[in-house]
Amino acid sequence: LLLQADFYSTDQKRQVAEGLYYGAMMIMLVYNLFMFFGIRDRNFLYYAGFVACIGMFVSSLTGYSYQYFWPESPHWNGTSISFFLSCAVMFATLFTHRFLFVDVRSRPVPVRVALSVMYAMNLIMLLSSIFLPYTLSLIILIVGSVVACFGALAMGAYCWTKNEIAARYYVLAWGSLLVGGIVLAGNKFSIIPQNMFTDNAVQIGSSMLVALLSFAIAHRINEERRRRYDAQLETLAHEREARLAKEEALQTQQQANREL
Repeated sequence: LLLQADFYSTDQKRQVAEGLYYGAMMIMLVYNLFMFFGIRDRNFLYYAGFVACIGMFVSSLTGYSYQYFWPESPHWNGTSISFFLSCAVMFATLFTHRFLFVDVRSRPVPVRVALSVMYAMNLIMLLSSIFLPYTLSLIILIVGSVVACFGALAMGAYCWTKNEIAARYYVLAWGSLLVGGIVLAGNKFSIIPQNMFTDNAVQIGSSMLVALLSFAIAHRINEERRRRYDAQLETLAHEREARLAKEEALQTQQQANREL
């Protein structure tokens, strides 16, 4: 009875934590969709797709999707883990491409090559999750996810060196997810002891990722507004200078006419 009571107490805490996690992900998904429809910035659409896919990946990994969404489809349940993680990496790549390198001229050749490699890896991961056996697709998925994560970190670090403040949040965000993935892998291979934090490392890492990327998007929006405001002030200053120059020329012409 004591063990049963301990189990129910622990399971209740776990259910509350899971509910808070999925609630936060749902709020971020709805918020970014509203922002996309309001501002029409594709960053919000890609970010919403990433949040949705990472949430579905975690729910498939923990068994909630199989319990509530497709209890009659055990085959799809095994495929869904690889599928949603592949889609999450794809949306993350699209977001990285759009968020860090808005200006085409700011993309050096190594960055273009890295983005091409990431897109090719996304396609391979997505196709393998659908058509290849689970074990083989899982190996491709792990390798592709690690490559994509390090690629995102490298491009974020590159933009950080260009004094892009939003890139700092971006690097910290992907670093959090990478640490969470490493801890989870160590937990599953019995390298790291199992406890509440190591068992939920992906949830913690993805929550930090979502929060930090939200800060990055907010900073990017504020930075773009500030640049537009500065550009408007500069335009007004030029217009004022042109008007003053025109008035001075008119006064000079009037003075010349009077002297004549």
